[in-house]
Amino acid sequence: MNSLIEEPLNQPISCQDLFERFLRLSVNDGSASPRTLKAYREGLGAYFAWCKATEINIDPIEPSRATFDDIQAYRTWLSKNYKHSTASLRLTSVRVLYKSLQRWGNRKDDPSAGVKVARNRTSPATQIISKSLTPEEASLLWNHLFHSKSIMGIRDRAIIALMLWQGLRVSEVSYLTSHEVDPGFSTILIHGKGNKERIIQIAPPTREALMEWSKINIGTSTDFLFYALDDKNLRRLSIRSIERIVNKYMAELGFKKPGRSAHSLRHTYSVLSVMGGSQREALADSLGHKDMTTTDYYIRAAGILQSNPGSLAWNYANKENQMQETQDKQIATGTGPTGRRITFVERDSQIVVLDESGKKLAFSSNLNSLDAAVFRVNVPENSEARDYKVPANS
Repeated sequence: MNSLIEEPLNQPISCQDLFERFLRLSVNDGSASPRTLKAYREGLGAYFAWCKATEINIDPIEPSRATFDDIQAYRTWLSKNYKHSTASLRLTSVRVLYKSLQRWGNRKDDPSAGVKVARNRTSPATQIISKSLTPEEASLLWNHLFHSKSIMGIRDRAIIALMLWQGLRVSEVSYLTSHEVDPGFSTILIHGKGNKERIIQIAPPTREALMEWSKINIGTSTDFLFYALDDKNLRRLSIRSIERIVNKYMAELGFKKPGRSAHSLRHTYSVLSVMGGSQREALADSLGHKDMTTTDYYIRAAGILQSNPGSLAWNYANKENQMQETQDKQIATGTGPTGRRITFVERDSQIVVLDESGKKLAFSSNLNSLDAAVFRVNVPENSEARDYKVPANS
């Protein structure tokens, strides 16, 4: 049995020990992935460091005795120093800590209850658009990767293909093993968040990139698909290393800007997939989304990029004029009694008189029946000048 379970609950146990117990037994029903556990531990370490930092707090705070006001102060500090996603994750670690203290009777209350990072007021779809590459940028990035024929260039192309054309998370690429790629390069088995497995179909550019990398990778002593080339032990390429690789290539093309990261390639894949016709369920499955709401954000982002409501409004408002312009056959132009330029056009087997703005002044199947003042018109070359009758108010 787990030694933590056998420990008497009345003996002194540190916050850290209770936190670890809660992680192992309760997070994701006791089956949290190593990456999830690592993220929570990093978050707890950051909180403990903040509690001890006298340059931030007047007096050090004992985490087990922290108050609601203390947690709010920590939330404020996180919001000022970290981006929204990082601040939210670190605050989640704090909530896990106090749930564990409550669970084993070390606290009756939860000082973190109700404390949340301020909501990002920018809509999720807008955030996705700002972080994603445009279709043109995605194409330029991919073509740029073929400039290098080195082993590193071939490896990097396979890495970026998995994120740009398959939508893998950086962590999923980092932990991907060779045996999880189908020998025929048709599918990949992905171990995603919470140890959830999914199988994805390999797109043509990814297949070509993986096949080229596999020729170099044959006979290596590591199971991981991607590793540090300068490491004789061929250790797994870390998440940070992959992020640096992606950032390097984006910077070379001038695509790196605030908010854009390696994860932007996953956003780009999702938006381009929808624009290319991907179905909602298929996209969610390929991304490993448990909640379809997240998938809907990508669908909305693609809709914003593909549809221009302003143009649709303009086109509809001008539809009649545009149709008339394409159907009208100009017969002659002239000057009315008031000196205004007018135009005779043939429209739907009728002769129509238009003013300068295109407004219809009169029409008739026979010009001579237009009962009004007579004026001289300029007719097309090789035609005789004639007098035409037009309405007097022209």
